[in-house]
Amino acid sequence: YRYAENLAHGLGHVYNPGVPCEGFTSPAWMYILAATASFGWSTLWMSKVIGALCGAFSILMMILAVRRITDDSRIIFLASFFVTSSQILLAWIPSGMDTALFVAWLSVWVYMMVRNPTGVLVPALLVLIGVWIRPEAYIISLVGVLWILRAHQNDPGARRRVTLAGIALLAVALPFVWRYLTFIELLPTTFFAKSDRTIRSGLGFLFGAINGYGAVAWTVALVGLWKLRRSMMWAA
Repeated sequence: YRYAENLAHGLGHVYNPGVPCEGFTSPAWMYILAATASFGWSTLWMSKVIGALCGAFSILMMILAVRRITDDSRIIFLASFFVTSSQILLAWIPSGMDTALFVAWLSVWVYMMVRNPTGVLVPALLVLIGVWIRPEAYIISLVGVLWILRAHQNDPGARRRVTLAGIALLAVALPFVWRYLTFIELLPTTFFAKSDRTIRSGLGFLFGAINGYGAVAWTVALVGLWKLRRSMMWAA
């Protein structure tokens, strides 16, 4: 909140005026809250309102994704119940944290992968957005990029694969360039601050966080496995 309010009042990306130092996880969330602060609105309450809207949107996208897999109303109900009863998700959505925005992004990513598993353009554009929300988007995006490249491995034309790989590399580079130009830092220091500042503990935190707010992804994946249970013995 303090970063957003300082930015809205022309003081820059600072916690204390005159001292640029990264102390936030999500640039996108900070800019959104800064926009609300520029109107004189409370960043505290607006973060909770936007978080609740992101949560409702995430549930809607999850239901749409599940309906593309099955039209069984019982499965759709169980999937909806599973997501809406996720205690970590319910705790984070109205908390005012950037995790709500990331869950909304993740739900769109999952829906698009279900709708068009071999599509290139939309997932690539989602990568460009997600990496500005939270660093965990790098891991999610890597899985998606590898899946799409695998889907096009027998494509005689390599243009789509090269284009996707180029956009992905550009997406990976831009936040690091922005971070260096703004704070003279390359890595998201907030993540290392939550650990003992080692790569191992930092990665452990990343995967732990994904497990916490990945309820939408896990739910759709389980429904997909249920759909395949008769055609693939391993899915049973």
